[in-house]
Amino acid sequence: MKLKDLKKELDKQYGFDIFSNTRERKYVYAKKVFCKIAYRFHTLAFIGEFIGYKHENVLYHKNSINNIYDEDKKIFDNVVLKYDLDLPLFNDNNKKKKTDILNDRELFDLIPENKIEEFKQTRLLPYLKMNGITI
Repeated sequence: MKLKDLKKELDKQYGFDIFSNTRERKYVYAKKVFCKIAYRFHTLAFIGEFIGYKHENVLYHKNSINNIYDEDKKIFDNVVLKYDLDLPLFNDNNKKKKTDILNDRELFDLIPENKIEEFKQTRLLPYLKMNGITI
């Protein structure tokens, strides 16, 4: 995806010029979305040159994508879906929730019966202890 096309799409989705020279949060978060998507196709230096940032700033924006508002996450997901980009979505309805996994007996059925106690002692109990969970 060309950077100018991505910028144009994000400008349309946000309703403003995402490269406006301001430190307002909505513009900063829009730049984070831009950097994360752009990095799928281009180098940090190339993206930085396009938007007038050093590559370190592009890296920061790309890596801090999880710190954006839900509205920005929706825009990110919309662009990823619209252009069928190979990027993980923020709101992926196909992801299992923690409770779904805990109730999923199929996981336990994968462990042979003669190995369950070993699994419990060497994997499960140390994991629970490490995370401060007591039974």
